[in-house]
Amino acid sequence: MMLTVSQLNEWLNICEQQPIVYSQALSKEQKAILQIESDIFLRCLKNIVAQNLLTPEQEIPELRLRVLLQQRALIIHMHSNDYTHHPHHPVNRLYLQIAQALAKPEEAVCAVLMPYIESLCRESYSLKAETEDDNGFFYPEHYLLKEKKLIPVAEIYAQALLNPSYLFDDFFSYHLNDYDRKNLKLIAEEACQNYLVALHEEHLLHQQNNLGHHLQILANALYDASVEAKGTEEDAHEDIAKAVKVFYEFWRRLPNNEEINQLTVPEWGRKNVTLKDYLLTLFVRYLDVDLLSDDERQRFTDTAIFPCAYQLSNALNEFLRRYSQLYRISINAIEPNSTSNYQELSELKVKALEALNFRGQIVTTTPTSSDFFRFILDTKELSFAERIQFISQLINTENDLWHFLVSVNDKKQQGLLQVTDYEELVKKVLYALTSKLTTITYQTVEKVIEPLSPENQMVLIELMPDYWLNVAHENSSKLKKITESFKSPAREQYILAVTKEAAARTLLSTDISTYYSLLKSCPEVLKAYLQLIRQKFPYDVDLIIKTTDVSSLHMLLRDWYEELRHWHSEREERNMEVRGLPFFGLFSNNVRILPPPSKVNIEPILSQIETWLKDQTLSQEEVIDFFENQTLVKNSATLSKWINFTVLAQLTPEKKLLEELNANFYELNDKLNAQRAPSGFLFFRDQSRYVAQMERLQEIRTNLLHFIADTDTSLNLHQLKDYFYQQIEEERNDLQRRYQAEESVFLRTLDSAIQIVQRYIDKQYPSLKQLMEKHSHSGLISSSNFSLKL
Repeated sequence: MMLTVSQLNEWLNICEQQPIVYSQALSKEQKAILQIESDIFLRCLKNIVAQNLLTPEQEIPELRLRVLLQQRALIIHMHSNDYTHHPHHPVNRLYLQIAQALAKPEEAVCAVLMPYIESLCRESYSLKAETEDDNGFFYPEHYLLKEKKLIPVAEIYAQALLNPSYLFDDFFSYHLNDYDRKNLKLIAEEACQNYLVALHEEHLLHQQNNLGHHLQILANALYDASVEAKGTEEDAHEDIAKAVKVFYEFWRRLPNNEEINQLTVPEWGRKNVTLKDYLLTLFVRYLDVDLLSDDERQRFTDTAIFPCAYQLSNALNEFLRRYSQLYRISINAIEPNSTSNYQELSELKVKALEALNFRGQIVTTTPTSSDFFRFILDTKELSFAERIQFISQLINTENDLWHFLVSVNDKKQQGLLQVTDYEELVKKVLYALTSKLTTITYQTVEKVIEPLSPENQMVLIELMPDYWLNVAHENSSKLKKITESFKSPAREQYILAVTKEAAARTLLSTDISTYYSLLKSCPEVLKAYLQLIRQKFPYDVDLIIKTTDVSSLHMLLRDWYEELRHWHSEREERNMEVRGLPFFGLFSNNVRILPPPSKVNIEPILSQIETWLKDQTLSQEEVIDFFENQTLVKNSATLSKWINFTVLAQLTPEKKLLEELNANFYELNDKLNAQRAPSGFLFFRDQSRYVAQMERLQEIRTNLLHFIADTDTSLNLHQLKDYFYQQIEEERNDLQRRYQAEESVFLRTLDSAIQIVQRYIDKQYPSLKQLMEKHSHSGLISSSNFSLKL
């Protein structure tokens, strides 16, 4: 039959009114995921109905329902909400009704409900005939799963009463293992447990020294010697003879029991043939005839049973299945309570079979979140908003989130036409997870970061503002791995988020060392942090330096240099616009204007010099060599020249010359050029002094021009010494007085650094060469304009 919209809607309404009863053995988390599974597949059916409510008598496409049945069966297979593990679950019952409606006349309902089912766990001739009643109904509560096969629980309960070996011996036709037997015992709680315990006791009895036990051994030997068991005619006679002789030794010691002798199985084989008749067939053929009485030999002749080992084995097994009292006959006597025990087992069987009809949930495993993600991404039965809702409910751990992201990437890499905007889906899911993201415990958060696009990485950074620095507190070495897992521009946002938070938590300058230790594993993050800290604690940079290593010191120097260089460039451009001058100078592209104190905080530079010298412990012989050849910022006329030349000038005779060159050359040059021009403005009344000065400066420029044109290395001071000694005291003083006020302050502040240098050159320390060999560093090349090395 086909299923209409109105019929499915009616079933849905009934299903929603029924409560779901979960096993008390399930944890809260397990119940939650089972409930989500039910909600997902109930929602799919609701959406199918909602799309067709205007045509209630329309038939729902069969393929659409069969696909949904197959997808659900695969997800819940062998889990605690499987059809055979929770048969009375309302949603399971609803899907069973759908399978009943869709099954064709020759099609087994169980195969529609669970398309992976292949057969029963024993040999079977028709899955449909053997799993459904006369009305075509399939009852999942009567079955358990064994991978892709069904275990017929009710049938095994009935067979086990006749012969417990069907349940407890692996070689019997159901091929049950310990896990299967455990589920058979737990399937309906107390009733089934009582029955299985009693059956097990019966089974143990069968393994003892009784008639049933010896008959079983004989039956097995006959089967092993048969052609069906690949026995050979040559070996069969000898093997059977041994087994018959062993059995006869037990049989002849049994007390006479005419009732046992006359047992028959009318529904199997020949109606009037008794158990003793079958045994006589073996005795006469394989034993000494003199061991048998005349009556026994005559009985053998009258019955004339064909001595086929396979048929005789089946006959003995049938007697054992029908007559459990055979296991209570021992050598001495028949055990007295055999009949009452059998009755008790029969009663327990009835109760167990009845309990199957009302059994609850069997707790095994629960589906993982990853089991659902591919279905949710693939199905067309859920809306975009519903996908976000269910996915966010399923994600509760780092692995859940990772499996979701991997599933999304797999979908994108399939190269199929994408109806769903997966990037937007991930973004919405992340926002839906806002409250969970910071509570999830991450072992390797980078594996969650890497599958995200840069845009969604930035969303993750935004939603977890406090996490990124906290992870450095827990394990500082992870910081570098996490940083590298981000893609640009998310990486820059991440670094900014971490450093801002670290700077905000650095309440006192004494906290710097703590956060330095946390962040030093990642130079990118550390550099950004030190920049923020330098702004926050401008007069405590010595504390920064004391906690840093050589690489960090390099970063600080380079940052200071960049700040000065950019500021100088901007100011120079403004000055050129005012003057209308071309860009030229003695030092090629070097900056010509000194920064005023208001723009440059010189205290950190001085602190840096003092701390660095203290750490490196330079000796007197190499102070000059260091500042001249190991320039802090080489190939530049900004910070390099003002630290290098000013401190060096205090140690050598070039100081005033350097002051004159750097502070007055361009000023004098510009003024004198303007005076010479026809429309130039006359700056000074007495031009002779400046004309002479200009000539001397031009001479220096001419002498040095060829050197500077070929290389951008630091100024060779020795080329200027001759000119310096020609300067008179009055002229130098005059030049000094004409410094701009802010330049004078700046220079005096820098000159105070000599006191620091002098304090250390008076002491004897290891040479710079020794230190460099001990603490070798490759140096940092930051641009074509300068290089940084210590």
